[in-house]
Amino acid sequence: MPTERMEPATGPATLCGVVVETDDQTGLAVNIVPLRLGGLLKSAWPVF
Repeated sequence: MPTERMEPATGPATLCGVVVETDDQTGLAVNIVPLRLGGLLKSAWPVF
């Protein structure tokens, strides 16, 4: 293990996650779509 502490990244931040649409009756997922905002990745915004 290196003894040097890690340094924070520089540059634009990216928020990544998923949006899950569920069925109220069963509680099961009916739609899952990616969510990406900012940074260098291609943005993805959920559309239902």
